Amino acid sequence: MQQQSLHFTSAVRQPNCPVIEQADLSPRKRRKKRYSRPEQTDKCLAFRPHPLG
Repeated sequence: MQQQSLHFTSAVRQPNCPVIEQADLSPRKRRKKRYSRPEQTDKCLAFRPHPLG
């Protein structure tokens, strides 16, 4: 349950995650970005400890 919440909050507000940032800034380029996938997002969140704890 906690992971789902972080998926939206941390995933969107994660300056340490260039992958998510790029995908967020360029929604139309998401197709070209092969790494802009939910798997990568999970990995990014897993590596970068969320500030909420």
